[in-house]
Amino acid sequence: MIDLVHKGMLNVKPAGKWDEAYPSGNGIQGVLVMGEPLDETIIFNHERLFLPIPVNAATVLPDMSGELPEVRRLIREGKYREATRHFLDKAREKGFPSELLWPDPFHPAFELRIKTDDAGTAADYVRWLDFETGEAGVRWRGEKGTYERRVFVSRACDAVVIKLEAPSGDRLDCDIHLAEREGRRHIKSVSIRAGTFTGLISREPGPDCSAEKTHCGDRANPGDEMWLIFDSKYEVGDGGYFGVVRVHAEGGHVGHADGTVELRDTRGATIIARTIPCRDHISFCLPEAMAELAALPPDYGALLKEHAYIHGELFNRMRLELCGETDMPARGGKTAGADADTVCSNEELMEQAKNGVISPAFVEKMYDFGRYLLISSSGKLPPNLQGVWNGTWTPPWCSDYTLDENLQMMMWQVLPGNLPELAQSYFNLIESFIGDWKMNARLLYGCRGILSSPRSSTSGLTKHFCEDFPMMFWTAGAGWLAQMFYDYWQFTGDDAFLKDHTVPLLKEIALFYEDFLVEGPDGKYEFIPSYSPENTPSNSDNPVAINATMDIAVAKEVLSNLVSACEHLGIEAENIPKWKAMLDKMPDYLVNSDGALKEWSHPAFEDDYHHRHSSHLYPIFPGFEVTREGTPGLYRACLRAAELRLTDGLEAITGWGLAHLANISARLKDADLAFRALGRIMAKFLLPNLFTCHNVGELFQMDANLGFSAAILEMLVFSLPGYIELLPALPESLPKGVARGILCRGRITISELRWDMCARTISAVIRSETDQQVRLGLPGAIESFERDGVLQDSALFRNNAMLHGGASYPGGALLRVGVSPQDGGSSRNERSCPNIGSAGEDVRIAGQSSGGTADGPADASQVCISLRKGEETRLAFVLR
Repeated sequence: MIDLVHKGMLNVKPAGKWDEAYPSGNGIQGVLVMGEPLDETIIFNHERLFLPIPVNAATVLPDMSGELPEVRRLIREGKYREATRHFLDKAREKGFPSELLWPDPFHPAFELRIKTDDAGTAADYVRWLDFETGEAGVRWRGEKGTYERRVFVSRACDAVVIKLEAPSGDRLDCDIHLAEREGRRHIKSVSIRAGTFTGLISREPGPDCSAEKTHCGDRANPGDEMWLIFDSKYEVGDGGYFGVVRVHAEGGHVGHADGTVELRDTRGATIIARTIPCRDHISFCLPEAMAELAALPPDYGALLKEHAYIHGELFNRMRLELCGETDMPARGGKTAGADADTVCSNEELMEQAKNGVISPAFVEKMYDFGRYLLISSSGKLPPNLQGVWNGTWTPPWCSDYTLDENLQMMMWQVLPGNLPELAQSYFNLIESFIGDWKMNARLLYGCRGILSSPRSSTSGLTKHFCEDFPMMFWTAGAGWLAQMFYDYWQFTGDDAFLKDHTVPLLKEIALFYEDFLVEGPDGKYEFIPSYSPENTPSNSDNPVAINATMDIAVAKEVLSNLVSACEHLGIEAENIPKWKAMLDKMPDYLVNSDGALKEWSHPAFEDDYHHRHSSHLYPIFPGFEVTREGTPGLYRACLRAAELRLTDGLEAITGWGLAHLANISARLKDADLAFRALGRIMAKFLLPNLFTCHNVGELFQMDANLGFSAAILEMLVFSLPGYIELLPALPESLPKGVARGILCRGRITISELRWDMCARTISAVIRSETDQQVRLGLPGAIESFERDGVLQDSALFRNNAMLHGGASYPGGALLRVGVSPQDGGSSRNERSCPNIGSAGEDVRIAGQSSGGTADGPADASQVCISLRKGEETRLAFVLR
């Protein structure tokens, strides 16, 4: 009988390809477990293994700043492709390569092969992945009995740990060796060795220890252990990497031959391994690395327990149950009455989804998997396009950090998912690029400040010069990437972080805008050149344009957040008026003849709905400029644009594009639209291990996995300092559930959110880290509610009287200037945002809000709650 896991998955077939394998990781190290019973392959990865490409190392970014006036002239004359070609031609005249340059690609380290001797055919096969522990396992029945193999990557000791178990009452014979992944390139040399290496292992190596010196210690090797060493040196530079593998057998005979460790007549074995990148291959101390692994106890259970405590705390800090807590199967077997879907294999769940049947249990599993992947691939660096997993030397899009949406999507669930410490990996990456981004701004545009690259791995320089995708003309990247710095403060209230990290970053971006933006004939700023990733106007021959809506929205957000932060901290008084004046000059948004927000806020450019990106909807998500109550006209235009993407443009949308639209639709409070997008992911864009893919059934990218989880959180809770909305976009398909541990802006945790929409009941347990008043929104009119078990006076919410003393909504018709998570969201120095009257051809969004207020609708769906620092408040609502 299969030991079922409460939170996890299972398959009844091994992986056919590397991207169908089960992933395990600790953020730094990762493995992919293929799950073949008799000939296992485990692929090793490390977050810093990006392959140095010779042309990248040799290419210098040219000074293109002098070409900006000519590029702008050509764009204004409607010669869009000529503008792009002019830039590229001049770059080549300055020595820039004519070939398209990609970032250094993420590459696999090596593979570990385990060949098991059993003449029988594998039967009763199952492989499983436990989200709560990070452990992957394989079980099957052979001629000698039942075998099991288990793997995890330890957060406690930064090592891959593998357990091989013989059938009960029998012995295990197997061969273990290391190998390169096929298709290697730009590798100078590879060496693979096996042996005892007696005398090589040193607990205290000398200062001159190196891989070439084999006598740094005198520790004898135990008779039941062997070692495998993988040594690889890059073609470019002095770097490379090592794989160090310790094999500890339980009885029997241990030997080696031709680079293979041979286990005979053993009860089992424990393998402890580590991948180690090195910048200087010659000075790498292999004995020290071996000594660190030798010091670990070869006790799989003890090592797993130590790791699972750390991993499990992260995973279980926020939990979602959609198929009934009392009906969930426990590890060890299925409980009576459990939802059958919770124990279905991935193959069964995917087949159901393809036939239009999507169960709450499958939605829960997808949410959990996205959370698991985030935790398992967040180390010193954030997840790349494939997290920390890869099995090919030529991964799609280099498995880089794609900065025009994909990395941001990876991080959307971090803060509401109550994993704020994982944001540090993101901050590490962004701040490591600042020097290169300053060079981009200076050399590409002659500007001060910073300009982000569109794609990166080992460098932040913009070298991706392309005629059909002119990303060198995209200026919104740094601002979008900075949003999380500001949002981190809104969630945590960390003023030191705000002052030391957020404000300096925002100031650099504002400085770029100060130099880059030019005034048009109407006195408003023009964004020229401008680029809406990665789309082209339907009436143009090239993507380069003027006033991409996203460019405007991001610039407004950067400046308003900068003013907000500085006013809160009481700094930069001399610069705040300048930044506010820049906000006054921002161009208006436009609405097209279909009633949709235009992707380019300029009359010369027509929309193309058939595209995977939805960048122009930034004002609604991930931005906060638009709300249904505060900016109703703009809200309707955003909703119409999202609808058109998911109808007219549906077939053009990728897996991650659907995840983005699910988040947008949830922010728009359109539960049906959001769930439709998620349902399409589940029906068409999954691999057998539930990895999401770019195209239908191919090209693994992890962004949609993580974007899926973010969309579920967006459906359950929306928050700003001083305002929380419960279940703003709950689909009818999820009528009942419990969520625990959701983090909200304003330093609030929803310890528990429980709903039963058939009974029209919602309850919440809320904990605040500061004294504050919070306005709470519900998805319907309130019939009655209790606070801490006491029935409240219905007049307070039926007459909306409780709103009068509440915090104003720091969004909607107001750009968030002066919103503080410490003061309960009270808004100071608020600034009007343009709005529209009615839709028509190229209608300008200008003037004051029409309809609705920043305080929201005057109905009985909201209450104002006073919260005390450190205390839990229990609320129970019955809706009409």
